[in-house]
Amino acid sequence: MAELSGKTALVTGSVQGIGLAIAKALAGAGCRIGLHGLADVDHVARAEEALTEAGAPEVRFFDADMRDVAAIEAMMADAADWGGVDILVD
Repeated sequence: MAELSGKTALVTGSVQGIGLAIAKALAGAGCRIGLHGLADVDHVARAEEALTEAGAPEVRFFDADMRDVAAIEAMMADAADWGGVDILVD
């Protein structure tokens, strides 16, 4: 994967499985990671730790329900306030 330092990736459904694997790959390329998914606090903490270990300079969790348009809009506004999103994996 290309060097992506300074880029921010928001990966939906990234607290486990394929989404987490994609987020780890992006973290390894130097991306800040917007972590997303429906999970308890401990599960989120484990995913954050895994992404930091993979190389993410920063990880932030977003807990929007993707079935709720208002929640998605709020998540994207929060991501914009965080510095914006360069890469969106949905």
